[in-house]
Amino acid sequence: HVISQEIHSMLRIHGGVVLIVDYGQIAPRTSPSIRGFHQHEVTGIFEQPGLTDITYNVDFRMFVDDAAHEGLMTHPPITQGDFLNACGLEERLAQQLATKPNEQKHLRDEAK
Repeated sequence: HVISQEIHSMLRIHGGVVLIVDYGQIAPRTSPSIRGFHQHEVTGIFEQPGLTDITYNVDFRMFVDDAAHEGLMTHPPITQGDFLNACGLEERLAQQLATKPNEQKHLRDEAK
């Protein structure tokens, strides 16, 4: 909660917004949180030091709950696809398809 409280304190003092982008989940995980990834595979965190990415699940519900407790406005988490569509992905795809007819299959596959 320390990081969450620090962020909320800065917002109260200075104002502003926070956009948190991550592959997190709003519901807590039941499996161990800290883990390593190497070549897109889960591995031990001490396997191949320097080549293994270490990740930890963030409890996003804690951020939302703490912000609400502090009287800050929150918006619920959304999926990456919904976020990209809200940012104009469909319009950008249409522009690309119109100007790059030879790449239509590739562009459509990438936009999925």
